[in-house]
This record gives sequence, structure tokens and C-alpha cells, in this order.
Amino acid sequence: LLPALRNGEIARLKNPTIEDKETRPPTRYNEGTLIEAMQNAWRFVDDEVLRERLKEAKGIGTPATRAEIIGGLKKQGFLVAQGKNIVPTETGLSLFGVLKQADPALVDPGVTAQLECLLDEVVIGKQEMVGAIDAVCDVAQRIISKLKDGASAGGPPLLGAAVGGDAGGRPPTPAMKRFANSIARQKPPPGYTKSGSICRAFLDRHAPKKAGGERLGETGSKPPSPAQVSFAEKIAREKGIVIPDETMASSAAVSAWIASN
Repeated sequence: LLPALRNGEIARLKNPTIEDKETRPPTRYNEGTLIEAMQNAWRFVDDEVLRERLKEAKGIGTPATRAEIIGGLKKQGFLVAQGKNIVPTETGLSLFGVLKQADPALVDPGVTAQLECLLDEVVIGKQEMVGAIDAVCDVAQRIISKLKDGASAGGPPLLGAAVGGDAGGRPPTPAMKRFANSIARQKPPPGYTKSGSICRAFLDRHAPKKAGGERLGETGSKPPSPAQVSFAEKIAREKGIVIPDETMASSAAVSAWIASN
């Protein structure tokens, strides 16, 4: 055991040595260990509370579909057999990089496991089917919207989003530009004075909200559904956290909070 030490206390080294060692990369997956990793997706989650919740779930896929999922990735050229192991192809690695850059949730096994957990809770009666479906759809819609916004702003052209056409090339309205300037004069996004989609994304991120959840300068902000509110409150109770007031102002904000928790 180490003796009691004080912060800043001077110590002496006795017989110090230098060892030359190399780290080892993680072991390659084979079909069996990859299926096991899909089943135990909780291991890839950092949040301790969420890890415990996901231990009770069935992970990603089901015993009947996991092998089929791997087979589908092979057929699409994303995985390939290398001896006894399964390794990603250049195409697979490129797709992973594009998706991670667009939204890390797309390649986070923990997020997928959370959505699978919702479906498991429907089966055992702990969750209403409509609420689970609404929550999954809201997370998917948030990600799709983010991908389209990224493509319009010059990011990866995913999901058929238009780049350089009407979505990205149409100039913003004078009101949009005045509003963007009024809420954040420092470091506005490049291209916001020429691209309506870039300016709109900037406003969506930074505009303050009025009572009722609408953003200033906008109308028609969709309020969260009862199912969203119920699911968010359930997460808050289980994790012992408080839902910020601004989160409950819109459906999109609740969806983002659910995805991050």
C-alpha cells in the first residue's frame, strides 16, 4: 500500500526502470463473437445506469435475426470473411465514417439497443405499443432531419437530400437573415447569407422559444406528444434526473433529449 501523501509533496524514486511494451489491438470478431456482441450491446454503453437497464434487454436483433443481419452485411459488401474472422471492407469502413460524421447515433450500438429495449418492453407489457413506436419514429426523424440539413450545408449527400439545388441554393428571406443576425452576431455559420437551409438550421439551433414552445420568428412548432412526454418522464424517473423546461417545449427537443438519455 502507498503511504499517506500530501498534494505537492516531493517524492523520491528508487530503482526506476523503463519497460518497452506494445499495446495489442482488440481481437477480431468471428461470426460467433459478433453475434454475442450484438446480444450484449450494453457493454458498449458508458452510462452506468443505462448499462444496467440494457443488461435486461435482448440487445440488437433477436436469436432468429442476428445471423441474418450479418449475412446481409456480407451480401452488401460491408463485411467479408478473413479466415475464421469477419472484417469490414473498405466500403464498410467508408460508410461507417460517413455515418459517424453525420450523426454518431447512427453507429452507436447503445442507441440501437435502447430502441430494441422499447420493443422488448412492449412484449412484456411495460410499455404501450403506440408510445414505443412514437419514440422510435421521433428518434429516426431527428436523425433524418440532421442528415438532410448536413447534406444541404455541404456535408455527405445522404438520404437523397438535395445539394446545390432548391434546398441548399435558394437564398434566405430578408427576415431570416435579420433574425439570424439578431440572435447571434458572433460567428454565424459560413454561407448563412446565401443558403436558406443553412440559415434555417442556424435559427433552429439558436432561436429562443416563446411560451407554448414556438421559436421566436417561427410559427407552428409541434408540441411533444403524450407518448413522448410519458416516455421522457419514465427515463427521468429511472435515471433520477430532471427534464429541462426548454426540452418539453417541442417534439423535436423531447426527441433529442430521449436520444441522448
